[in-house]
Amino acid sequence: NKDTLSEIHFRRFNLRRIALEVFFKDSKFQCSYFFKFSSKKDRMKVFKKLISCKPTHLDRSLYGNPLTVDAFRKTNITQRWVNCEISNFDYLMYLNTFAGRSLNDLAQYPVFPWILADYTSKKLDLFSKKTYRDLSKPMGMQIPDLKKLNEFYEAMTCHYGSHYSNAGHVCYYQIRLEPFTTYSIIFQDGKFDHSDRLFYSIPQTFENCTKSSQDIKELIPEFFYLPEIFMHHNGVNFGKKQTGSTIGDVILPPWAESAEDFVVKHREALEGEFVSAHLHKWIDLIFGYAQRDQAAIDNMNVFMPCTYEGKVDWNSMKDKVLRKATEAQINAYGQTPIMLFKKPHPQRDLEKYRYKKTIDHPFDEAGALSTVELTKSYPIFTETAISAAYLYSHKELLITVSRNGVCTVNKFSTSITRKVSQRDLTDGIGHIKSASSVSLLANEKSGTVIRKGSTIRRTDEYPLRRLAYQVISDIPEHNQLYKVYTYSDKAKDSKNVYV
Repeated sequence: NKDTLSEIHFRRFNLRRIALEVFFKDSKFQCSYFFKFSSKKDRMKVFKKLISCKPTHLDRSLYGNPLTVDAFRKTNITQRWVNCEISNFDYLMYLNTFAGRSLNDLAQYPVFPWILADYTSKKLDLFSKKTYRDLSKPMGMQIPDLKKLNEFYEAMTCHYGSHYSNAGHVCYYQIRLEPFTTYSIIFQDGKFDHSDRLFYSIPQTFENCTKSSQDIKELIPEFFYLPEIFMHHNGVNFGKKQTGSTIGDVILPPWAESAEDFVVKHREALEGEFVSAHLHKWIDLIFGYAQRDQAAIDNMNVFMPCTYEGKVDWNSMKDKVLRKATEAQINAYGQTPIMLFKKPHPQRDLEKYRYKKTIDHPFDEAGALSTVELTKSYPIFTETAISAAYLYSHKELLITVSRNGVCTVNKFSTSITRKVSQRDLTDGIGHIKSASSVSLLANEKSGTVIRKGSTIRRTDEYPLRRLAYQVISDIPEHNQLYKVYTYSDKAKDSKNVYV
């Protein structure tokens, strides 16, 4: 349906720009399809045909450039990430998409970093630097002895004989799920690889990747949202290891109680302050200036020539046997993403990150209202407004922080008309640090203003039941009506609230 066509991206196939990926999206579903053509000319014919249909919702900013990288540079996605308006996970997915990576092409699957280095402790300490992998170095440089890399480079003009992402790695991680189970059999000529070489342990896999400069695979997005890749639900017989043990569920780190728990903690680490502060260095290696030329040499980040676009002269390759062998080599070794940045990637604004984290997560683990500081308005309030709805028993309290740093209670609300009373505050909805601010809230009048500089403090006597909250951008300077999306733990669907 042309009305659901939302994006068209030019893609590579075996390092040749002869493919298209089209994305469809409506209110009920979204999907994408990957098409490989015999030549650029054939691809352009199909592209023009799609455009001639005049799709209603096609994002013209994405298809208007012949190169995906040009379309990316016209967006403000990087600045949005720097300003903490999008998550680390979302930003990495954006980069992968614009760099030619696709879920529809195993040879160019989205690549994510190993972010942790501790897979042996019983408790994961997300506040310790020792917990994290050095994101300024490629996986091959995580090994203790770097002399071998220099020796290999002198002999082969590259640092590694493998790559950090290829079709084999994708199937390795997802071998317990179809269609990757079947693909794994196909890649091994009709049978599984030896059991000891299959994915059976996260700690062991990380150890392998940090001991050998030839096993340097990074991760895939599913490590941060799909616990099923670690579960042996399908009951496939993967054989026995040399120890005689069978392969079932993936062995998790001691700090993970279950596959779901691993994913939750892994995602929390990805969005944490340490990764936010250093992720730009990894981006330089994978998507940026440090993936090629002298910067790649200096960072020990040079791979086999066949993994780079432009290193293979397809036009002069007339021998079909040689051509097929070259394609097989590219599929086996992997493909380096398209370079998106020619200069060092900017670092995330940590001041904005810290204040956004305080406002975005007003609840502690017990569901009680944590302290929300309103003392500094610059980092977050100048660009966003926060609307948080809190519920105690059957009572609702809507707190809105405007971009000028003023917090209001139940102001301009069409759905919440109950007055704020002193009883609400003493029963655990929260209280303000100063007595004058408390009296402002207790004046039985909707639209009470909490002055900038006040603090909403948590109370332990009556923990609040949690409601959701949303950060929204482009809020008017003054007290105009604007839309906020909230939902409660009693409601399945979101509802609109105007404040």
